[in-house]
Amino acid sequence: MMGIDLENFDDNVPAEFLCPCCRKVVYYPLVTDCFHVMCEKCFNKRAKRRLKCPACGGSMGEGNNKLDSSWRRRYERLKVNCIKGCEMEMSLGELERHLDEECPLAFALCSNSGCSKKIRRKNLSGHHKECDYRIVMCENCGFQTRFVNLRTHQIVRRCALRKSLHMIVQSRRVMDAQVKEHKRQVDEDSFRRTLNERDMEKTKLWTAIYRNNPNRMLSRSPSPSRCASAVEMADGHGSPDGYRSGKGGSVTPRSTRSYPDCVSLCMNCKKLFLEDNNHDLACQWHEGPIIDVFGVKCQSCGKLDNLEGCVRGYHVAVAQQTQSRSPRQSPSETFLTTT
Repeated sequence: MMGIDLENFDDNVPAEFLCPCCRKVVYYPLVTDCFHVMCEKCFNKRAKRRLKCPACGGSMGEGNNKLDSSWRRRYERLKVNCIKGCEMEMSLGELERHLDEECPLAFALCSNSGCSKKIRRKNLSGHHKECDYRIVMCENCGFQTRFVNLRTHQIVRRCALRKSLHMIVQSRRVMDAQVKEHKRQVDEDSFRRTLNERDMEKTKLWTAIYRNNPNRMLSRSPSPSRCASAVEMADGHGSPDGYRSGKGGSVTPRSTRSYPDCVSLCMNCKKLFLEDNNHDLACQWHEGPIIDVFGVKCQSCGKLDNLEGCVRGYHVAVAQQTQSRSPRQSPSETFLTTT
């Protein structure tokens, strides 16, 4: 800008402050060798073309800013409105500071290193959010760099690929934990079903004992709660095929079923067997009296009676009545056959 327009001044400006070249109020005044005051830009323009002083026609010389102190004080006390149009009034001596620091319509250089754009001061905050030279953080690895270098950083460091692999590993771990939990639940359900099936087998076993000797009271019977759970697992109306629940948790036949006459229930191992296939290694049972202490255990080997037996021999039918104890009978067999 060569000079300040007179329309920016509310009061009349003395002629001594007007530039003889542009006829405006001098801006950045310089003194010629002929003691005339001109704008800095007007002086440099005429000096470049080697022109004479427009006021007297003399030589302008090199020009200097050694102004008279009283002239400078009067010059700086002139009241002027902002030349950018923000409608703020100030003294001419404060105009430069206002334009450099306060005026919202003045252009300012972006503060980001590497950016050379000039933006109006009121739009500078919005430019900082979109500037290509702003500092950003890589969302994959947390490294801080300029926005223009972010893509190069991600390609060279391969941090996006590493983050994807990390997410895959994390999801795989979660999936493995879910599969492990599912297997545990499946095992628990399978264990419950096994217990219920064993209860049902025991129910059928004691029903078969009752069928072979209906006049004899059952010496042992499954507990009502275990029997009820076995009945609930059966198909149909809540009871195993061919049986119905009676009073006290006992199970009685619902309908008569035909069995071969040669099939009998073993008193030792509580299994059905064919008399024609009976031999000295067919049966396996526990020797010694059987008592209910922390589960039914064998007094000889200490194992539960539902595990593999400790003695082998012939199957002995429950219906078989013997007055004397045979060599292959255990004390529990004698107790069962005599009661």
